[in-house]
Amino acid sequence: MSKPTALELALVAAVLDPARAKAEPRRAVAIASKLVEAAQERIDAPGKFARSTRETWDKFDADKSIPEADRMSLVDAFKYARRIKGFDHYKTFNGFLAALRKEFLIAFTRAGEEVTSKRLVDDLLRLRAERKKLADRLRKKAGQTKKSKNRRRKSEPQKRNAAREKRKSNR
Repeated sequence: MSKPTALELALVAAVLDPARAKAEPRRAVAIASKLVEAAQERIDAPGKFARSTRETWDKFDADKSIPEADRMSLVDAFKYARRIKGFDHYKTFNGFLAALRKEFLIAFTRAGEEVTSKRLVDDLLRLRAERKKLADRLRKKAGQTKKSKNRRRKSEPQKRNAAREKRKSNR
């Protein structure tokens, strides 16, 4: 349904509360607008759920998202990631499977089998490499800011005294 016109809102306001429609027409129309909007949301609610469910299934439907020639089973994808790409990131099949599921890189066939493609496995490995690079950069940057150039090394007696003081404070 399209948005109600001003005349329709005025009619709804007049029917709901004729006295207010005459005394405060803007307020009556605002109330009528909110009522119409709430009613429309209530009418659309079942269809909205069905549409979102259909969109979710379409996203994971292998027949629509992955061409038949590019499909591969998850076991073959694991072997591909380890052998062909030379990556040893995932030690176990379950870890690899969890990573694919986390990134939503798995689709389902009509028979209910989980499949993926070489392109999606390559995307997973690329994403992992990018995240690892970013984490390394952040770790390196954090390490550089903590160190001071004027910092002195403690001598052995100073280390022993510091350890002794620490033990005393922990008691």
